[in-house]
Amino acid sequence: MALIEWNESFSVGVSFFDLQHKQLLSMLNELHAAIEVGKGKEALGPTLQRLSGYWMMHFTAEEAKMKEFDYPDIEAHKTEHLAFTIKLQALKDKSIAGKDQVPEQTLNFLKDWFVTHISVTDMKFKDFFRSKGVH
Repeated sequence: MALIEWNESFSVGVSFFDLQHKQLLSMLNELHAAIEVGKGKEALGPTLQRLSGYWMMHFTAEEAKMKEFDYPDIEAHKTEHLAFTIKLQALKDKSIAGKDQVPEQTLNFLKDWFVTHISVTDMKFKDFFRSKGVH
């Protein structure tokens, strides 16, 4: 069973971003599945590597689109991305260094951030992009 199922309440109204969000969600669900079968510690490092790269690409795309359309809250959004990136890098560094991590705690952090960021922060730009004709 998936940790989180995609549903339309996650849609930010920009299909390109929705597709990226679905991919991130898929990676979180893969880590959850590994934890469920007792392979969380083995899966954590590689999953953090993939998530980190994908999240960076996604943040870059989001911020570029915000800049292109002069999104008024871009700086606050970028600050939130940066804070998360720093935390994700710290988790990745711990994993690379072989420091003991609890996959369930890491997954809960990632899941909570994902859900909150989309349902609160990203939803702020939904109407903005719709008004600009971006779908």
